[in-house]
Amino acid sequence: MNIRQRAAAIAAFCACLYAPLALAVYGQQVVIQSSDASAVQGQTISFVTDSGQIAETEVEPAGDGKTSVSLTLDGDRIGGRSERGTLTIGDGPDAINITIPSAAAGDVIIVDLDTGITRTEPAGSPPGRPSTPGWEFGVGPYIADLTVPEIGSSGVVSEGGTETFILAGVDSVDMTGGNVSLARNLGGARNVTISGSVSFGSGDDQLSASVPTMTTGTALVFTDFVPTPVGATTGIGIFQFGIDSVVDTDVDTTQVRLGLQYDLRETEQSRLTVKFFVQRDELEIEQDSSDTMTDPSFGGLDPSVTREQQLEQTAYELYAGLRYARNLGAQAAWFIEAGPIVRTLDADWTSTERILCAICGAPLADVTVERRDRETGTSFGGQASLGLDFRMGNNASVEVEAFYRGGTDNAAPRNPQSGDDLAVRGLPSFLSTDTSSELGGRVRLLLRF
Repeated sequence: MNIRQRAAAIAAFCACLYAPLALAVYGQQVVIQSSDASAVQGQTISFVTDSGQIAETEVEPAGDGKTSVSLTLDGDRIGGRSERGTLTIGDGPDAINITIPSAAAGDVIIVDLDTGITRTEPAGSPPGRPSTPGWEFGVGPYIADLTVPEIGSSGVVSEGGTETFILAGVDSVDMTGGNVSLARNLGGARNVTISGSVSFGSGDDQLSASVPTMTTGTALVFTDFVPTPVGATTGIGIFQFGIDSVVDTDVDTTQVRLGLQYDLRETEQSRLTVKFFVQRDELEIEQDSSDTMTDPSFGGLDPSVTREQQLEQTAYELYAGLRYARNLGAQAAWFIEAGPIVRTLDADWTSTERILCAICGAPLADVTVERRDRETGTSFGGQASLGLDFRMGNNASVEVEAFYRGGTDNAAPRNPQSGDDLAVRGLPSFLSTDTSSELGGRVRLLLRF
């Protein structure tokens, strides 16, 4: 037969006390592999140690082309190792006799009938989800540091003929959120699994800064030209007045994902999996700012500029990656995963700016400036993760993971930093693109049924 079948001879490791004799027993796990299923299935299996002890055997079907055999021996391990012996498959002249070496507690002995090679490995099943059909439910929190565009507020300072933002705003936000997933393992030779998940997160931050009166040249720059009786103006200043600036940033994210994965290679100790997913990624960033020009001469009528600017971006992602996992003993495994991402995005940005300058007279006494822009396109990125999986029996585990996601050409608003940006360069507030990244960690509880 060309299809490789496995049969397993499995013994439960135990120490049983029988009163009043206190008789100890132990077991040794043996896995028999053969491309010919008939070489093992349906055959009698016996084991005799070098000292002549005959093991008790119990044979049960294990499913997935395997046969389980419990071999129980009297006494204790010698020096922490099982006793050597001979394993016999079948009976009569066609019986197969295999020399079984001693093994440490917790080791499994692998016998390959095709090659005649016998080896020992730490006991355990392949890392990750079981290779049998079933459902898996996952839930858990995450934290992350997400980069956001530095938009800059209205207030600027002028030094040496160069104007810069008093407050550019935050460049990243600490996010907290959660994830819920449901997967269906279809089994088969490649252990195919389909899955769906929803992730959500939010974060906020605030920065403030002030420039004292009479320390440097200051101004309030608008998002666009404002018509006046003497011509369009780009802002208020430059004077040596104080300015108080505040920028508030609020971020919300939602991801809906559909995935497919299957194993490229599986051993008793490791697993290599290829993974694909498509994802809808919604990002909403609200950046509000307030700049107030202060001086005792204003008599309480301080000029101010307030802004409400909101970015709404929807992206569709396609990911293809590889995940490698390897056991760390019987109850834990480590894994690493990486792959590229292709994204298409559609972003809308709106800006509402209110200018209050009673000492300036109409129309700057109270005027609103509206801006709107849109950005579409394709961007590229990738993600990588490294983590540990801790098993809690056959049907539950806890996964701890650190991850990184990055990409190019994400929507990023830009505000004028000087009057020249408007008057000379012709750049009112607009929507541009920039790189983005997310670095974080998550914990997930996985339940299988």
